[in-house]
Amino acid sequence: MNACWPAGADPLRSERRRLDRGYILVLALALVLYLVTAAPTVLWGDDAELQRRAVLLQWEAGPRDHPLYILWAHIFTYLPYGEPAFRVNLCSAVSGALGAALAYVLLRRLDVGQFAAGLGAGALAVSHAYWMHSVRAEVYTPYLMLFAGFLLAGLRWLKEDRPTALALASFLLGLSLAVHPMALTALPALALLFLHARWKPAFLGLAGLLAGAGIALALHQHGPAGTHWGAHLTATLVGMWQAVPGLPARTLLAAGFALYQFPLTFLLAVPGWRALWHERRRAAWFLALAWLGDVLFALLFPAPDGYVFFLPAYFITALCIGLGMERLLRRWGHPLRLAAGALLAPVLLYFLLPLSLNALGWNPLGLRQLPYRDGNWFHLWPAKTAYWGPRRYGEEALASLPAHAVVLADHTLRQNLLYFQQVEGRRPDVWIVEIYSGQGRQVPFIAGLLGQRPIFAAAVDRYLDPEVTAAYCLQPAGLLYQILPREGSDARCP
Repeated sequence: MNACWPAGADPLRSERRRLDRGYILVLALALVLYLVTAAPTVLWGDDAELQRRAVLLQWEAGPRDHPLYILWAHIFTYLPYGEPAFRVNLCSAVSGALGAALAYVLLRRLDVGQFAAGLGAGALAVSHAYWMHSVRAEVYTPYLMLFAGFLLAGLRWLKEDRPTALALASFLLGLSLAVHPMALTALPALALLFLHARWKPAFLGLAGLLAGAGIALALHQHGPAGTHWGAHLTATLVGMWQAVPGLPARTLLAAGFALYQFPLTFLLAVPGWRALWHERRRAAWFLALAWLGDVLFALLFPAPDGYVFFLPAYFITALCIGLGMERLLRRWGHPLRLAAGALLAPVLLYFLLPLSLNALGWNPLGLRQLPYRDGNWFHLWPAKTAYWGPRRYGEEALASLPAHAVVLADHTLRQNLLYFQQVEGRRPDVWIVEIYSGQGRQVPFIAGLLGQRPIFAAAVDRYLDPEVTAAYCLQPAGLLYQILPREGSDARCP
């Protein structure tokens, strides 16, 4: 016991107890939120594919897969509650809660008070993209959990010059490549950590990076042949270069995404960042490089769901909001109003916006409608409580098919059907095929099989070539469309 302090009054021990209590409280509240709002069953597209692969413990070699996520999610499939798909969703819930709790620890390490740190972590926890990917089978919250550990270890190195902290930060960033390759966007931030390191800490840091990246590479190579790293990197760089002309429009859209994440607290990130810049310049540079690397990648990466790649930047923005909360509390002193603005206002917005859009009959973002899935509600409302639509679709669609049918489906619907087929053993006689539109391959494929096996299309929207509807009749058959030959040039399709 320090002789300067009476028994029971050690300030360091008291601070650790407060930090632990705050961490546990944020962890518990976030976990309850995500468990209550988690999707109860199989989903669509990437989610369904990850659920299937996690249950069956399978992945492909190459940079486009997520082997560490699959291993982590597979552990949850042994839980004795719910169906396997739901257990995989729980992996995201636990990872999201741990990430939010680590955000609280990061803010406390930046000398933010307990209440403001809790509000910053809470603002992250209820932000749209973070919340939605904490209740679905996705790789982003597990990645952000490792990313938060990287930031925490990096800040500790910058503050205390502990070589083990640099080694841990390097290891976590290298390991996170086995969850998602966008970890590469944090390399400039990692380089800053090495900038002022002497030879011994730098050696430990390099060893940590090689160890983490080596594990990631070994996991990526363990599996059937997949996309080659060089080919994937070349295609990504070419796509990013081609996306440069559209950068102004995507920047405006990205600003709109950011405002949707933090509708009333976004502006607090500015004074929070300013305070960090004046008080901890090296930490500010570190977080800025991590933020900027992610934002530039997300702006230029050509993907229809590119908004999810801003999640690391949203994480750092939430830290700046927590710093801004601390400054505002000192001047304003209305904690309950701040809590309402940070935690309740986003939830209210996420509920009212799709409700209003549907009442007006608007779909301004062109969100795709599917059987048992309303586009506005699915994409704009993060919670997936009692969302049984994908299971209902898959069960009904497969049950309606005749023996040995062929289903031409896009990725979103095909992965849903494959889950039922491969995980639950439903309709192994059905062949579910994905042929991308716009390549002129759908019509020859149909022509080669028509008359031999019954052929169905899962949807007739933009994922089906117009040449198919021009050459064949598409007769509604339950949730699917049977592809039939035209009997003559003037024949009418049923």
